[in-house]
Amino acid sequence: MMLLVATIAAASAVDARQAGAQSVQYRSPAGVEYRSLPDTDAVKTARAALDADPKNIAKIIDLGVAQSGARQFREAIATFTRGLEIEPNNALLLRWRGH
Repeated sequence: MMLLVATIAAASAVDARQAGAQSVQYRSPAGVEYRSLPDTDAVKTARAALDADPKNIAKIIDLGVAQSGARQFREAIATFTRGLEIEPNNALLLRWRGH
């Protein structure tokens, strides 16, 4: 179940990024959509650094934290999940993904 949720979150994060749109993070019972903020310089910088070294756990954490700071929570969860696929017992990844 967790893998399915992570896969769906990752797919929606990629779709939103490709469309240049802000992803819906939450929809209230009244139907109000709460969206993430556009990519900040911190997100862009962290993503570029991670693209240059895709298995670097510190850079994965940097990107996830930057995404979280831009209220891109689904994207951050997908980023931390990606790190956990590389190092499943990494305490920092577990901490940030749980946060």
